[in-house]
Amino acid sequence: MSTVPMPLYKKWWFLALMLALTIVFLFCSALIITSYQKISLLEEELAELTEEKKEVLVEKNQALKQLEHVKMQLSELEDKLAGQTATSHDTPTAFSATLTNPILSLDKKEVEHAVYQAAEEKYPKNKTMQQYVVKEQLESYEYLKEYEITSQFELNHLHDAMKAHPDDFTAMQMVFEEELKAYEY
Repeated sequence: MSTVPMPLYKKWWFLALMLALTIVFLFCSALIITSYQKISLLEEELAELTEEKKEVLVEKNQALKQLEHVKMQLSELEDKLAGQTATSHDTPTAFSATLTNPILSLDKKEVEHAVYQAAEEKYPKNKTMQQYVVKEQLESYEYLKEYEITSQFELNHLHDAMKAHPDDFTAMQMVFEEELKAYEY
């Protein structure tokens, strides 16, 4: 009598090997599926961030244009002031009656918008700091706007402060006040 060999699929080691291969296959399939899902989520986030970046760039460009506009207004004021100081030497009595604060000619809405945009550029992720900077800048703007110019001396120092810091009202106010204190005016 000859013995018939047992078929391969009935041996215990073959069954264990097949079970292990099945587990490995299922595990790899799960890894592939989750990585494809993660990739699709990352692609969606990238698309959203790209859109947000485009919006931020558009806002930044608008803010830069408004800042340039404010700077141009300041330079025009400086030119007017330079013209006034040149004529003041010729006719001091006529000029003394026309002393005006050059900050008054700046549009408040444009200044506010420029200050907001500058704060967003300087502190893009820190909203608290943005709010603080905007508050300080606007308070300094209001102080300089309400300051009554009574002499050519004050006007010259305000003009110097505007030249030194054309887009920073807090620094402009500090320079102006320090100049007046230095000369004990």
